Formats: sequence, structure tokens, C-alpha cells
Amino acid sequence: MKIPTSPCLDCVERVVGCHGKCESYATFRNEYEAWRTQERKRIDGEAVYGSFVKKSRDKAIKRTGKRVRAVGIEGRGGRK
Repeated sequence: MKIPTSPCLDCVERVVGCHGKCESYATFRNEYEAWRTQERKRIDGEAVYGSFVKKSRDKAIKRTGKRVRAVGIEGRGGRK
């Protein structure tokens, strides 16, 4: 989903305090909130994975007594 753009840019009916009564702004705001909720879910999912990787790395350091290199796709048998 793409970030919704505000209808206020270049609006000829724009005045101070118009957001409370503008229907196009209300539509934009609902779309923006839906986008923001989706982004937060995506970011939280990435944070969970990142914390898993960090915990795994910390366990390996404790176990071996030294820092270990993370094995990514390029580290598996030379494939890229």
C-alpha cells in the first residue's frame, strides 16, 4: 500500500480550521490511518525477527566465548 497524499496541497477552499469539515480530508485521514496500522504491523514483525537474531547471536557468543559471523545466503556453500 502506498502512502496516501493529503488533498490539502493546492486546495482552493483551504482555510484555517477546515480539516474538521472537509470530506476529502476525512477520507484521506481514514486511508492514512489504515496505512499506518499496516506499516506498524509490518515493522513489528521485522522487530520480532531482529530480536530473534540478536538473541541467537548473544547465545552463540556466550557458548563459544567469541563473536561469530552471521551466516547469510552468501555464506551457504558460496551461493548468492
